[in-house]
Amino acid sequence: MERTSWMRFKSLVRFPEEEIEVTPLPDPTETSPWEQDLKSGSPCTVQDLPGGCPSHSKWARPSGVVSRRCKLKENVMDWKNWHWRGLAVLFALAVLCSVRAEDAKPTDEGKGADFKGKTVELKDKEEFAILLAFSADKEVTVTTKGTKETDVNLFAYDADDKEVGKDTSAGPNSEVKFTPKKDGKYKFRVSNTGGTNKVTLEVKVAK
Repeated sequence: MERTSWMRFKSLVRFPEEEIEVTPLPDPTETSPWEQDLKSGSPCTVQDLPGGCPSHSKWARPSGVVSRRCKLKENVMDWKNWHWRGLAVLFALAVLCSVRAEDAKPTDEGKGADFKGKTVELKDKEEFAILLAFSADKEVTVTTKGTKETDVNLFAYDADDKEVGKDTSAGPNSEVKFTPKKDGKYKFRVSNTGGTNKVTLEVKVAK
């Protein structure tokens, strides 16, 4: 009885049929106007308006695709900007480090045989340098002593700025020995790391 009533009701009432629009896929070998615009750098502004653009209708893409491409392009640009900023920061640091190394200009202290020593209070990562004149074939002994247990390094250079000796061992006490091959001025550089320390540089020349 119920089935008969339903069939009768269905014959009297007409339900609308659903229409499904099927859009054929574009030819993958064909270059879309959207891609042409993207390559040329002048995307069509009409395609974003209601109704779209006739030349882009079959190539219509979801707005999310366009927005994701735009965001990806923006991210690439941001990364490039940060990349160049990072290089600029590294370059600035390199310049500052070079300037700091040049700040330790040596002071001329005269003859090494008459040198009475020099005491300098160095902060962490600070250094000082002096120039002393020596005669050839006489052994020179240079030492450093500190009042605190920091790392004090000692370097010796000839008139051509070539290293003739160094002591980079741990602790505040350092010693370098060398024999000048010719008369001239020699540079001694003292660096300190690990905290503030009062460092004394002394020189002895063999008779």
